[in-house]
This record gives sequence, structure tokens and C-alpha cells, in this order.
Amino acid sequence: MTIQRFSIVVLLALGPPAAFGNDKTPPTAEVLAYLKGLGNGSWLFGQVATWVHNENPDMDHPSNWLKKVYDHTGTMPRYGTITYDFHDNPFPDAAWNDGVKKMWDRGMIVGVFSFYANPTGRSWNDPLDIDPIFAADDNPTKGNFYKQMDRMAANLQWLKDQGVPVVYTPLVESDDRNKWHAKETHEQAIKLYRLVHDYFTGVKG
Repeated sequence: MTIQRFSIVVLLALGPPAAFGNDKTPPTAEVLAYLKGLGNGSWLFGQVATWVHNENPDMDHPSNWLKKVYDHTGTMPRYGTITYDFHDNPFPDAAWNDGVKKMWDRGMIVGVFSFYANPTGRSWNDPLDIDPIFAADDNPTKGNFYKQMDRMAANLQWLKDQGVPVVYTPLVESDDRNKWHAKETHEQAIKLYRLVHDYFTGVKG
């Protein structure tokens, strides 16, 4: 099975993005026609404004890519993402949560990416055997990954309690063989994805 990576998929019913339409970008009609063409006229495909792991999640901070896009174009994108980076942990969870809420409060569609740390405790790009994660008995690798899922579930629950819906991607870039969760086969990445989905929906609610 081939996993294709798309930067962003948004229904046209949500309205055209606001990141285009001044003298620094191609004409709005031309850009929209191109993006609609990529989606066979039914979907709008485009580039995510931001997802750098260690950027400041506050959309008003000078280092944030949403801020940079706004400063460059004069218009704020309608879709942006924040990555909860559990490998480097550059910010506390509260900062990421507040950043997501601010984007939603400003009228944006918000994508949330999880960059789970390698559950063996090794580097983000080191290979590992994922089978222990699915073992019936407890083991350090399984315990580490479930602890990270619990942490992310708590963040998503906080956002839900605040009335903030998000587009969630649990295993970012699952076709990138540099990342630990994609080092093995596509089937293994899909298995991990399903584990996160089933745990969040069936156990965490």
C-alpha cells in the first residue's frame, strides 16, 4: 500500500483561503483555479503555512510562520498547523494548546500534528522494532509510547473542552523513512496509526 503525503486538503465549501490576492502573489482567481485543478474541481489543495517543530506556537510571535506569511502577504492564511514535538519538547503543552486556541479564535482552521518521540528512548531517526508496542505484557517501549499517547490525549481533551475542533495527524509524514515510525513497512506505520486512533476513540473518548 502506498501512502501519499498531501500538505493540506480543505473542502471548497469552507471558502477560499485568504493567503492570496495582493501584488506580492499571483492573482487570486489564477491561484484558486490552479489549486482547484489539483483537486479535480471538488477539493482545494495547497501548502500548509507552518509546521516547523520548534517554532513558537504563538501566531503573533515574530518567529511563527503564520506571522511571517502575514507580514509578507498582508493576509492571514485560513489554515495553519502546530506540531506537538515530544522529541525536543521546545515548549510546554500549555503553550501549544494556547497557540491552537488562539488560531481558532482568530477564525482559522487548525491542524494539530504529533511528533512522537522514539519510544525506545533513542533518536527520532533511529530504527526500532515496533512489535513490543503491541505486546500483551508491559515493557519499556510500550510504556513509553502509551505515556506519550496519554499526554497527547490530555491536550486534545483540553482543546475539546474549550470548544476548539482540530484536524489531527498522529504520525506526521508516515512516508518519510527518516522517522522512527516510518522506518519499517507502510503496513507497520498504518498499524501504529490505527493504534492511536483506536486508543483515542475507544479508551480516551
